[in-house]
Amino acid sequence: MMLYESDNCRLEVISGTFYLHINQSIDAYEGVGDFQVGLSLDSLNDCDLQMVSLAILQYLEDGTSIE
Repeated sequence: MMLYESDNCRLEVISGTFYLHINQSIDAYEGVGDFQVGLSLDSLNDCDLQMVSLAILQYLEDGTSIE
């Protein structure tokens, strides 16, 4: 399920796991790996950061997408 998508990033849930794709080159997913190594959200603008946060909260609250 696609939760949020913009030119800079895409957030989706697959089998209950959050996947964040940044600038079509960096992929991160919930619960695996050390997010402090090689992952920076600096390339996302304030709007994308807010929308990703809202999308996660909306999905956790009622299982729906903000899209």
